[in-house]
Amino acid sequence: MDADYSLVDKAFCDCVASGQHKRWPFAKLKPGKVLCDVWHAKGLIGNGGFHCLIGSLGKRQVRQLIQAHEYIGLPETGKLVEEAYTLFNDAKRSVADPADVDAIRQRCEPRMTEIERDYYGSESELISAAAQYVRENRSSFSSLPNQKSDYSV
Repeated sequence: MDADYSLVDKAFCDCVASGQHKRWPFAKLKPGKVLCDVWHAKGLIGNGGFHCLIGSLGKRQVRQLIQAHEYIGLPETGKLVEEAYTLFNDAKRSVADPADVDAIRQRCEPRMTEIERDYYGSESELISAAAQYVRENRSSFSSLPNQKSDYSV
């Protein structure tokens, strides 16, 4: 496994274990929360596409996710999240049954597939940016018990 991926995944797991992933309404985005938002979204999108992610988020959560991507230096990836969210919600409003995910997916195609392709194509850039973010914010992550040396990679 790639060293950057391992670093980010370790930091993410530590953040989740310490509760840094929880959403606090109107809270300032802190490094642990930023990392958790970006890495969790990557996992959801990778395991089910944007439909898997977007269907469970509200507008405020999407804005926070876009901002998290900007914080780690990936504003273009944040724009993909925003476009997928807009596309999904427009489709959801245009179907007879907003709970019918298959109908919503049909309305989103083929553009959603293109957005996902662009997102997947930037995965190595996302991993590198997230690893650099962990390194730049080492003090935020090293405050976790017994983890200081793990973030020096």
